[in-house]
Amino acid sequence: MKASSTLFVYLIALCLPSCQGSKTDDALETLRIAENERVDNIDASDYFHSVRVIPLETSDETLIDDKSIAKIVHAGAHVYVADRYALYKFDEQGCIRGKIDRRGNGPDEYPGISDFEIADENSVWILSRDKRTLYLYTWDGEMRKSIPLDCWAAKARLLAPNRMCLYIGNEMDAENTHQLRVIDLDTGQTVSALLKIDPNKAKFLHVSALNHFLKRTDNECYYYNIFDDYIYLLTEKDIRPVYELNILNKNIPAALYQNEYENVAYFFQEVLAHDYAYGVNLFLDGPGNMAISYYHDGVCRIAMVSKESHRSVVDFHQITVPLLENYVIGEFPENMFGSGDELILPLQPFDIMDAFQDDLDKQERIKRTINYIGDEQNPLLLLMKVK
Repeated sequence: MKASSTLFVYLIALCLPSCQGSKTDDALETLRIAENERVDNIDASDYFHSVRVIPLETSDETLIDDKSIAKIVHAGAHVYVADRYALYKFDEQGCIRGKIDRRGNGPDEYPGISDFEIADENSVWILSRDKRTLYLYTWDGEMRKSIPLDCWAAKARLLAPNRMCLYIGNEMDAENTHQLRVIDLDTGQTVSALLKIDPNKAKFLHVSALNHFLKRTDNECYYYNIFDDYIYLLTEKDIRPVYELNILNKNIPAALYQNEYENVAYFFQEVLAHDYAYGVNLFLDGPGNMAISYYHDGVCRIAMVSKESHRSVVDFHQITVPLLENYVIGEFPENMFGSGDELILPLQPFDIMDAFQDDLDKQERIKRTINYIGDEQNPLLLLMKVK
């Protein structure tokens, strides 16, 4: 099995119903990100609303490994945060309300968490790529069900109470030729395999992302991939492209994927040498704008694209947060997440405090805002809804 790096990955079935997604769909719209809309920094209040911060409770039992956050979800009145080994449930004030930590090698344990999906108020699905298993746990740690997988799934998306879509990516073998697989959670059987893997990408393009899905309704969602110029609408049986991306007129041409590369590092050298842009790393759907993150010249940027004109209205790589005494996020964290229209950024309290070391008045106000207790504090969550 090929190794993965920190940006995106994986596989799916051959002898099952499949759909590649027609790129000539009549409803396909082009989203254009233009160079003349690029700026360095924006004020968060100009393009986001409902900006708030949640300082997460910190204790020996709730200390999150901020370097390995796998996913953050804001659903209902709770925020769920998973690191490599444990899943935490907080209320909207940041108080801990539940924890699942079943790491281990036993039959009802997992070696690590790759992804999770909330099943209902009392239970949650946890995906372990290393063990190739889906687990259903209650919040008291009881394992109610496990589903063995015959693929190296990296991400999961619940499409219906009994349907889960697994993201596998470009890792291909004789039995696995599709990027996505939908399974029946009652039987563990595959319902459909979607989006054929490009054999050329399968030779070298094994990199793993944190975000691939955005919920649209209870039984459909958007799917996107950092090395695909389309955003797709996904159901349990079908997938079709609905948006085509034009990023600065600098998208990676299809021919570049046909070259022979010793490994993915040589591919990235070609991308940088030709000044290509690529995405999507995160997609959010607000009432007036869509937020699309992408990479160009080694920098992660976010473009706000108007839903009316389908063109970018602003494109930035830094953001000033008035709520945090105009603290400037100078570089988007690799582990940024989103849900619906909400951007979720985990920030380090120490970094925020350090930014105001020359202004003790602001530092004191910040300390109260983020409930600062010291260097070992859990991340602060910044939540902002796209306008």
